[in-house]
Amino acid sequence: MSEPDYFRSLKVLDIGCGAGLLSESLGRLGLGSVLGIDPTPKCIDLAQAHLDQVSEIDLDLNSRLSYENTTMEELIQSKEEKAEELYDIVCLSEVIEHVNDQKSFIENAVKLVKPETGLFFLSSIAKTPEAYFTNIILGEYILGFLPKGTHEY
Repeated sequence: MSEPDYFRSLKVLDIGCGAGLLSESLGRLGLGSVLGIDPTPKCIDLAQAHLDQVSEIDLDLNSRLSYENTTMEELIQSKEEKAEELYDIVCLSEVIEHVNDQKSFIENAVKLVKPETGLFFLSSIAKTPEAYFTNIILGEYILGFLPKGTHEY
């Protein structure tokens, strides 16, 4: 059974996409388009390299998913006064804990959500011993998935 046409028209933005884990999963849902943005060029390079690999298997994914090395603020400037270019869904997944001025960051992110109909999702790492172990000890020091010092407990 195929997804309704409604989902194929949704525009999704993944702010601080990193290596594209969430963006790629959202793209596989069959949504209209997913844009992952990150201000770190290396993250975008990693995300694009992985997309290039999996696109050989999932041919449609490349048409629904793209990455851009930009900031949320630059994206806001490019979309000012263009409500039709705003997003149906905006995601901040494990980003807010890396931001100094969290209130302004969230206020800016919401500017990219379509008024009245758009959805905004935010997730963050819990401050638990398990999260400390998996994200900092394993992710940063043992496995080296993340640069040391990425997270604070």
